[in-house]
Amino acid sequence: MRVAVCSPNRILREALAKLLAGEPALRPETGASVRELTHSVQPGERLVMVVDSDTLSLVDTNYLLGAATFGHVAPILFGDPSREFPGFKQRVSSEAPIEELIQRVKDAAGPPPPVFKKRPRLSANPYGLTNREYEIAQLVARGMSNRKIAETLALKEQSVNTLVCRVLSKLRLESRVQLAVELVRRSTLEKKEEPNPN
Repeated sequence: MRVAVCSPNRILREALAKLLAGEPALRPETGASVRELTHSVQPGERLVMVVDSDTLSLVDTNYLLGAATFGHVAPILFGDPSREFPGFKQRVSSEAPIEELIQRVKDAAGPPPPVFKKRPRLSANPYGLTNREYEIAQLVARGMSNRKIAETLALKEQSVNTLVCRVLSKLRLESRVQLAVELVRRSTLEKKEEPNPN
């Protein structure tokens, strides 16, 4: 199991790595940067990271929580137990025996995270647009304003504006009207299903 010891304190990280190396199932490595170690994780791999909580910055704390959310990194904070770190489940006091840290590392290993594949593009999209851009193009062609599209798709209006500009640029068009004409011309404007009054 791959275990990374992360601390800007070289002596601490090398000492912890040496102690963890005594366990045959563990492959410890060291690093000073949370981000560097997190980026070294391969798809489908899980990295147990023992992090020096006494020197952990707010930026690195948020970065670790984000990586832990996706399951690629299992952080264990090692250090002063009186410091508050909401969101972290695994903590070991620097005063605890090494056996406790080793047990927490083994417990944190767990199964590797799933590898996600990219979503395929819509088959009715002959323009090379992303799924979201194609969806926006369809709504623009129906005459919807950016504000209405934003409400419909639960996006910010500025995001919709950016996507509309990107669609127009990719299709080398200058206006929303030209976009509607282009979709109708290529017969790719999807018909909006209306409820049957009967």
